[in-house]
Amino acid sequence: MKIKSFLLLSLLVCSFSINVSAKKKMDVFKLQEMTRPINDSIVNEGYKLYRYEKAAWIGTDMVMEHCKYKDDLEGVIVYEATDGKLHCIAYDKFHLQCLLDYTFEENNTYSYVKRPLTEHEAKLVDMRLKMKAKCLETNMINVMECMNIGLIPLPNKCYRMYWLTGTSKSNVVPMGNDYSFDFDENLNIIKKTKYHNSFIPTEWPEGKSVKTVMHSHLDDNPYMTPTDVCNFLLYALDCYEINDFQVISPALDCIHFFNGKTKQILSVAIDTIRKINKHSEKNKKE
Repeated sequence: MKIKSFLLLSLLVCSFSINVSAKKKMDVFKLQEMTRPINDSIVNEGYKLYRYEKAAWIGTDMVMEHCKYKDDLEGVIVYEATDGKLHCIAYDKFHLQCLLDYTFEENNTYSYVKRPLTEHEAKLVDMRLKMKAKCLETNMINVMECMNIGLIPLPNKCYRMYWLTGTSKSNVVPMGNDYSFDFDENLNIIKKTKYHNSFIPTEWPEGKSVKTVMHSHLDDNPYMTPTDVCNFLLYALDCYEINDFQVISPALDCIHFFNGKTKQILSVAIDTIRKINKHSEKNKKE
């Protein structure tokens, strides 16, 4: 990370009352050693969720713009076939017919020919509907407009259902109000996760530009989340070409930096950033 990248953070860091002197300082290399495996797994999960959500966006848009059966649309399901290709299928209100079959590969292929759902597709649609109902029964979710539901497979025939809050507004990168539920093969909820306590969008006026998206986590959420990564890629990078994302972690006394191009998270201690800023300021005066 270049020094000039840290300089942009000096005012932001100083505005947060994080008492680093009261906590044990962590060696730079120890921090990287501790956080790298966790950060890598978060990026992998977040990027997988992003691929599924992006496919769902594209599939939905194509049905609404080009399909003569769009009035019959109920929803879309994304899944990865045994050949590794990502498929997005749009299904009807009776959950019996496929209205769009979009295959994401080097040369994307799609079909608007209405056909019956395959056995696997019908199972996924049924699973999604049952999972959604069970999630709502928990009263854990603060349902808002533009909420997306991502369904990704886990090992051992399990699935994780993500609830993401999106937006249809311009100049907004939505973050927060996001959840996940893990289900076993019998559709029993085995894990519930609430990632943020509220909705925390980054907004800016028309005509202005934003170089970095940033927010802070509470002590019980020390790392970036897969939902952070996914929504950053969907909105900040894809829509506005914002490459840098930062999350302040009071629990670890660090800032997590995510670069949209390299798709890597780097965790840097706040005390280290302050020292670099101080050293840079000293060099300027000299």
